This record gives sequence, C-alpha cells and structure tokens, in this order.
Amino acid sequence: MENRKRLIEAYGQMVEERVSMGWHPWLLTFTYKPLGGSPAMVVSRMRDEIERTYATVATRVVRRPNSPSQFETLPIWICSPDYPVYKRDKGSFRDNAVNDGLHFHGIGLMPPVSRMSESLEDHIDNFQTMYSGAHRDLFRVHVQAIEDEAAEVAGYALKGIDNPRINPDDVLILPRTRSEMPRG
Repeated sequence: MENRKRLIEAYGQMVEERVSMGWHPWLLTFTYKPLGGSPAMVVSRMRDEIERTYATVATRVVRRPNSPSQFETLPIWICSPDYPVYKRDKGSFRDNAVNDGLHFHGIGLMPPVSRMSESLEDHIDNFQTMYSGAHRDLFRVHVQAIEDEAAEVAGYALKGIDNPRINPDDVLILPRTRSEMPRG
C-alpha cells in the first residue's frame, strides 16, 4: 500500500511540474453504460473508450499526433479506475449502480500551445455526443478545470490506485510511448 501512495504522490508532483510550465490541468470523469463480462473485460472496455476519446482530442490539439516530433506537445492523461466511496450526499443512483459503481477518474494536462480554440471542458461539452453517443460504451465524459492545488486534485482523481480492489496495472497513461503502441 505504501508503494501505491508514493505512486499517487509522484503523479501529483508531475502534474505540479507541468502546471508550472504552463500546462492546463483538468479533472476528468468517465462514466459508462452497463457493461457485461468479467471484471477484467469491463476495465478493458472502459480503457478502450478513454483511448478512443484521447485519440480524438489529440487530433484537435496537434495536426499529426502520431508524428514522433509531436510527442512532447500531446496532451497527457493519467486515468485510474475508481469505485464510489460513502458520502452523505449519495449522488446519482445510476452512477453508483451501473457496473457496480466502477468508473474512471483522471487528470488531463493540456499543453500551453494547442490547435484547439476552446477549452477542453467546452470542447467535450460541445461534442459530448461524439464521445458518448448511442453506439458507445461511454455514458458521459465530465471535465472540470483545476483552479488550485493541482497535486491534491490529482491525488483525488487517482485515489483508486490506493484501493485494494483496483489493479495498479489498470492505470492508463496517455500518450503511450512508441514502444507500447501495437505493431500493425
């Protein structure tokens, strides 16, 4: 468990470093439609939806996101599976009941220079149906600007890493390095 806490802290430090370099931090929440299958299959499908969403956003940020010269200018997303925790405000029954409450939280870091003419929040709001349409497993993407305390918000977003029900290997870091990309 101590290693998991250190991992969360390290991600928080990385977020703070990027923010100090002019990157814009966002809290990302991905909720899903009911997904069948084994727990591993459900997480895999959830990750696939995040990767698809990221790939679409990346094309709005840089002209050729697959170009090696563009790697340093791509958005950075760190996303972790998460389960709801008890709160006085129970929140939406739907969000807690679907897929046993499993969803993903993440930190999205947008580079200081981007082709995207609107904020990430406005872009996702304006194109929500493209990301979470009727033919998608994704129910909704929620994006919220992080105004202060980016490392603490990163800790909140990635708290699932510290949950024994979550496999730390299910954390999704985008963009992938070229060596992690499937060969085709």
